[in-house]
Amino acid sequence: MITFFHNATALISIDDDGNPTGMQDVHAKITQCDAHFRKVGLGADFIKQFVR
Repeated sequence: MITFFHNATALISIDDDGNPTGMQDVHAKITQCDAHFRKVGLGADFIKQFVR
């Protein structure tokens, strides 16, 4: 599987009243991927091959 994340801006989640409830940006995605790769045993440096 190849996953390609292309983030131009942050994704801001809002509730029904329009209040911000969370934010995802490219840095958050990298952090999530890094944690997953470490958890499944791929190692701390695995994420580096995807970041230019």
